Amino acid sequence: MGKINILKYIFVICVALSASTHAEAIEVKFGKKFFDYGNGAINLDRVTYIDHEITYRITWSGDPVDEFSKEYGPISATQENINSTLDLLDVDSLKFTMFYYVEISSSIKFDNFNLVILPKERFLKLPDREKWEEIPEELGFFDFVLAISEVLEIPVEEIVDTNLEELKTEDLSRIKEGLNDTLGTYKAIVR
Repeated sequence: MGKINILKYIFVICVALSASTHAEAIEVKFGKKFFDYGNGAINLDRVTYIDHEITYRITWSGDPVDEFSKEYGPISATQENINSTLDLLDVDSLKFTMFYYVEISSSIKFDNFNLVILPKERFLKLPDREKWEEIPEELGFFDFVLAISEVLEIPVEEIVDTNLEELKTEDLSRIKEGLNDTLGTYKAIVR
């Protein structure tokens, strides 16, 4: 009978040791990989879907009227997409455009949580109010004003009073940095 008691103790010790090893494995599997984004942290071990995206509207004189308020994206924040989006925002070329509207943002999605990396940036160029009547009708300027007032959710008559400014080189640098931060952060998380 003494042999059976010793075997029972050995069995209990083996079960206890294997249970504690299993508990450590569970602890390693859940909760060791967090992404701290400043205002909190995301437990990446519990996330099933991660994606990065850019959303933008870029429209100017010469665009078809039905595209004046078109939103592009979300598109993945790949280096190729970042470069092609930035190419559309050539500050020197935009100087020669009679009117334009630019809106851009980027984020990383974790399942149903959206982490904004580049908050929505908006820029607007309008001709002087006195020159509105001189703008050729085929450019669709009044359709542009109507479409952008809908996007901005303001009455048409208030569009000239928005605090939106034209895109400048330093704005473009900030946008480029934000888009590259989105891609860099995404790559660091999924590596």
